Amino acid sequence: MLCLDFDGVLHPVSAVKDWARDGRTLRELRYAPDKQLFRWLDRLSQMLDQHPEVAILVHSGWRTMSRDFELREYLGPLADRFIGSTSKSMQRFAGIADVLSRIGTTDYVILDDATHEFPEGLPELIATDPELGLSEPGIQTRLQAWLDNPKDELATHDELVASSSPTC
Repeated sequence: MLCLDFDGVLHPVSAVKDWARDGRTLRELRYAPDKQLFRWLDRLSQMLDQHPEVAILVHSGWRTMSRDFELREYLGPLADRFIGSTSKSMQRFAGIADVLSRIGTTDYVILDDATHEFPEGLPELIATDPELGLSEPGIQTRLQAWLDNPKDELATHDELVASSSPTC
């Protein structure tokens, strides 16, 4: 399972500030041709192409402003991998741990730029630079290493969907 943050992973944190400063709303995102936001989504999609077993759990702060169907839409080519989001009432790591325990998987990786939200030294955390996110080659290398060397026999995407609640 890939636990995914948006800001600082799929686009620079500054892109969100620019988006808001320009007075645009998240609803306008679907029609934005400029690719300020989610500019590295295609790279993630390419990396996951050879790994159809990987499901996506969103723990991004966007979960507090969006419904799951909207989060799914934002993921574009990866929408079918979306199994839900963590609880809006829980901190990031607690929400991830809750979903992982309910699903019963121990093979996961977390992509996030907010290292203060996670236990120090957490091996599953791939900490991104808030302005470079997934564009950074070292981050891509670490993610690829996880993709190529799964810790557990992975459940299929369908098994994960069946074991999760509609809204995690």
